[in-house]
Parts: sequence; structure tokens; C-alpha cells
Amino acid sequence: MKNLLKIAFVLLAVNPLISFSQEHQPHLATAAHASAEPSFDERVNTAVGIVTQQFPRAQLYEAEGAASKGPTTDPEQIDEMRVVFRDGDHHTIFIKETSVGEFGPPVVAPVSWDGDLLIDWPVKMDLERANQLKDAAGYTAPYDSAILRAPFGSSDTGNPAFEFSSQPSNQHVFVDTVTGAVTVATTPGAGHLGF
Repeated sequence: MKNLLKIAFVLLAVNPLISFSQEHQPHLATAAHASAEPSFDERVNTAVGIVTQQFPRAQLYEAEGAASKGPTTDPEQIDEMRVVFRDGDHHTIFIKETSVGEFGPPVVAPVSWDGDLLIDWPVKMDLERANQLKDAAGYTAPYDSAILRAPFGSSDTGNPAFEFSSQPSNQHVFVDTVTGAVTVATTPGAGHLGF
């Protein structure tokens, strides 16, 4: 609980426009009570607050999570995170967790990030709910990574989706954060993010 209060304080100090009310972000409010560790979305919220404080024009591209202990079926085992942003000059900003819920400084790369659309944060679904929908659709295999992204050509909607990936099968299960639709793709050469 102490860590959650610390995160809430940092977020409000960094960006007073961030709201934790259940009315606007019910999945963030209820997730805080379920676990001592911050949820995936709470961690992204922390990263968004840190980056937009330093780079006010930054926009979210994706949040990449990995299970350092190997394949899992439990979203709480996603214990590594890197969050990617675009700044106003089309540079890419990366911020990486140093431990769960704690981030190092943002790093700016003078290159464009290809392959993703920008995500309007916050999204309407959390990782836990996406995992439930994936399982309900019959895709219960362990995964190495969970990524929130809106890749070009992934769907007709352009909605952000949680992508659950596993190796060696290279199966990618996408859960649309707006519609809840579950789709599958297989991509050769994909695997653990290794960050």
C-alpha cells in the first residue's frame, strides 16, 4: 500500500491532470486493491506522467511488458516494462523500469518509431481483463510478453490492443481494448523482448 501511495503522490505531483477516480478509470481504481504491486496500466500511467512532465508533447506509442521468469499465464508476472513515446519532433522517447513501478530517466533517440499508431491514453481495458478475454476465447497458452500497442494493419478499427506473444510458437493473440475482440496471428522470428 505504501508503494501505491508513493506512486499516486508522484503522479499527482508530476501531472495534476491525471485522475484516479473510478468514474473515469475504473480498472485503475479496482486494480490497486487487488495486488500490492502496481498493475500494468498503473505502471504505464507512471511512465506517461514522468515523460510528459519532461516532454509535454510526448504521445504514447506502446507499452512493452515481459515476464523475466519465463512464460506465464498470470498478468502479474509481467515484471519488466519499457514504454515508447513520440515527441513533437518525431523523435522516439524510451523509458524503462528499473524495478516494478519504478522507472529510470527517459532516453531520447533521434529516430522515428515505425509500425505503430499513437495511443490515446488511458485505454478502456486493463491487462487483467484482456487476459480474461483471451482465455475465454480459448487461447490459454503461456506468453512471454504482453504489449499494449496499435500496430499498423492489425485491424480495421485502429484500436489499441493488448498483444500476448509466446515463443517458440510465435503466436500473437490480440485483444482489442475497445471492442474486446480476440484475434490471432503467427509471425516468424518474434520472441522475448529481451530489454
